[in-house]
Amino acid sequence: MFLANVPFGLAVPLFVVTAPPDVRVAYALDLTGTALNVLAFGLFVVGVGSLGIGDERMAMGEIVAGVFCFGLFVRQQLQHPKPMLPFDLFRIVPFAASMWISVCS
Repeated sequence: MFLANVPFGLAVPLFVVTAPPDVRVAYALDLTGTALNVLAFGLFVVGVGSLGIGDERMAMGEIVAGVFCFGLFVRQQLQHPKPMLPFDLFRIVPFAASMWISVCS
């Protein structure tokens, strides 16, 4: 089933080479936002995954650290001129509702 994606993955370099130059990104990667995003979601997912199989105190610490890093990520992204996640989109009710439904499912 997953082999169906192999041709698409092999075609990506062709698309990158043939892409028009105005499509490419002209600004640097936000390393701080990227690191906070990885820490937030990584710690949260690892913490939730280890709740039932490991030390519950460690798992809760990972979850709390993940939520804390997510708060830092949101704060950093609100101040960034080109955020990874534009939070003004959450003012659009159908978008916000679909995101919450996605998160809860």
